[in-house]
Amino acid sequence: MGDALIGKAWLVPLSVLLTAGCAAQFACTTAGCEYGVMFTASNVGQVPGEALVMRACVDEVCSDSIGVDQDVIVVQLPDTGSRAAVASITITQAGTVLVQGSTPVQLTKTSPNGEKCGPICFVAAVEVTKDGLEAMPIGGS
Repeated sequence: MGDALIGKAWLVPLSVLLTAGCAAQFACTTAGCEYGVMFTASNVGQVPGEALVMRACVDEVCSDSIGVDQDVIVVQLPDTGSRAAVASITITQAGTVLVQGSTPVQLTKTSPNGEKCGPICFVAAVEVTKDGLEAMPIGGS
């Protein structure tokens, strides 16, 4: 009977280790993401407080925005994975074209909560100034 107790004694530490392994799994955060390209405009307006009218496009998908001192517009895209695209924007104020241009971008994989937790999205960023557009690097994961 002593051998039977010794034989079963290893089950307790093993079950504790297995349970601890499950409890030690990481907790996922709930940060979200969307597929698309974010355009950030810096100091493009000529008249402070006057509405900026922005039309941003990624290939054939476009978004429009009107706002006073508006500085960000996002073009949401369908899930197409990592790919090259052309980002373009036209910004007007009081009927005057302030910025008009395009730049190639690369939609890059990002997973704000880690790949095991999801979501996984493909994004790009563009900085817009009076001098034009520039694709910005995205930190992928």
